[in-house]
Amino acid sequence: MSLVGDVVPAAGEALTARELGSALSHRIGLLVPHDGHILVGLDPVTGAGCLIDRRHCYSPDLRHRLEVEDNREQMISRLFTGPRRVEVVGSGFTDESRHAHLHENMRGEGFGGELRLALRHRGVASGWLVLLRERGSRPFSAADAVHAERLAGHLTAAMRRYVSAKPLRAGTSSLPPGVVILDRHNRIADATAAGRGWLGVLTEDFSLTEAEQSNTLLNITLLARRPGGPALSRLPTRAGWVAMSAEPLGDGPDGSVAVTVQAAPTHLLLPAVCGWYGVTPSERSVIELALRGFGAKHIARRLELSSHTVHDHFKAIYRKTGVTGRDELVAGLSA
Repeated sequence: MSLVGDVVPAAGEALTARELGSALSHRIGLLVPHDGHILVGLDPVTGAGCLIDRRHCYSPDLRHRLEVEDNREQMISRLFTGPRRVEVVGSGFTDESRHAHLHENMRGEGFGGELRLALRHRGVASGWLVLLRERGSRPFSAADAVHAERLAGHLTAAMRRYVSAKPLRAGTSSLPPGVVILDRHNRIADATAAGRGWLGVLTEDFSLTEAEQSNTLLNITLLARRPGGPALSRLPTRAGWVAMSAEPLGDGPDGSVAVTVQAAPTHLLLPAVCGWYGVTPSERSVIELALRGFGAKHIARRLELSSHTVHDHFKAIYRKTGVTGRDELVAGLSA
């Protein structure tokens, strides 16, 4: 375990999802060698995808088809609720008939096995990591699965550190809200000019190709098709926090979906920030009143706390979010 002991500090130094994925892949590879990976981070409140990195993995078209299939079969989701966080697929490790379609696709692109690892924090899904081995490589083994499961806590902490190590700062993008329409096949059908602009921001931030733009919106599009209303995610990018919300157009699960992309407004951003930075419910109440312009004494009266306790809450909030004071805190939560 000492070989990967620096994974959390390394994640805190990563500036992009690509750097985060490389750091995690390198360190887990010391115990579980692999040829490629797919890393996905989830919004801590809604569970929608909020960051992605992939290296030497499936083609964009195959990843698109596999994610649609996984959403239907709930293959990854089972790992978040079951007793184990890890599953190995391919190369005869599991029942070949159960994963026949996956194996056929893997063979077509030169891969022989997957190791899937769910990342959870206090019972809440934080993301997942898929490790890939090429055909002809040594198959993933039961020992590999044990190593990966033991590393899950380190990797989950690293994912959270990647976000929380960065001071809360105001966004730099001047783009207005944009809309992207995805058709019943979950492919981009149309977009406003601002929507195209936001796609460019996300494509650059996550080191994607133009062919992968639909994949950037796929997770939230699939979530929007489920019962329960619009889907929402907050994405940490170099341009600041971005909010994506998706809602079906018309009735039925197979229609088009409208995805709105914008600089995350305060009311959408605050819940995600509290989740990523470990802000407590009491501290969140202080932030909410500070955003309304109340002073410390007024906040103390509203919350029936002493002024000393309110000041302690502010100190904890500043420490956790990396800001130097109230003005920076308010600015960092404002679009």
